[in-house]
Amino acid sequence: TPDEEFTMLREVAANLSFALQYLRQDDRVRLLSYFDVLTGLAKRPLFCNRLGRLLREPAGPGSRYAVAVLDVQNLSAINDAFGRHSGDQLLQLIADRLKRRFENTELLAHFAGGTFAVAQPIDRSPAAGSEALNEHLDQLFVEPFPLQGKDIPVAGRSGIASCPEDGNDPETLVNRAEASLRSAKESGQRRGHYSAERHAEALARVALERKLRVALERQQFELHYQPKVGVKTRRIEGAEALIRWHDPDSGLVSPATFLPIL
Repeated sequence: TPDEEFTMLREVAANLSFALQYLRQDDRVRLLSYFDVLTGLAKRPLFCNRLGRLLREPAGPGSRYAVAVLDVQNLSAINDAFGRHSGDQLLQLIADRLKRRFENTELLAHFAGGTFAVAQPIDRSPAAGSEALNEHLDQLFVEPFPLQGKDIPVAGRSGIASCPEDGNDPETLVNRAEASLRSAKESGQRRGHYSAERHAEALARVALERKLRVALERQQFELHYQPKVGVKTRRIEGAEALIRWHDPDSGLVSPATFLPIL
């Protein structure tokens, strides 16, 4: 119930505050570098360290993992409407639901803002494991969250990467889960799964954007004029101006390649 959630959150906050008060300075700094005080969850470095330790274990039923990066939608709107304190309270409530739904709390993390991470062992195909993880994440947002005496509906968006299909080390898996999250945001989807093909397309787009900036600075664009001929008169009645990119590496580039980005 909401009252139970608030009671538990107050106890967690009081315990963290008490611990920080009596820790030595160097221990306090170490604790703050590894744990998020607001939610009590691991920060990104500790999460990757824990995941890496699991991935290095001998192959077995739990040697395959799915990593999800979860983003709370419209957190800034909640901050604007109810105040930053309510936004922080919402993050604490989401962290509490994560802890209740996933048994191994060591594989939970709060990266920053409204971004969380979850790693879970999978014993089925990557697609089935991802689907099961997505269903767990969806359940976090089925019930509204109690904020300032109101029940506020909140939605989440997630991106997932699987080991070993999408990577074998924690940093790669987290980065690719974040890439799939960005892809989901751009496409308006609630879920995203890492795709090597889409990743290659994204890298190619970034490289092209960089080359286009250089092309603008170095004036590598030029106009070509194509005559417009009247069908009946067979006379030139005008001209169409067409932009071309004279790329030193590949010659003239069709506008169809660069205009959507330009």
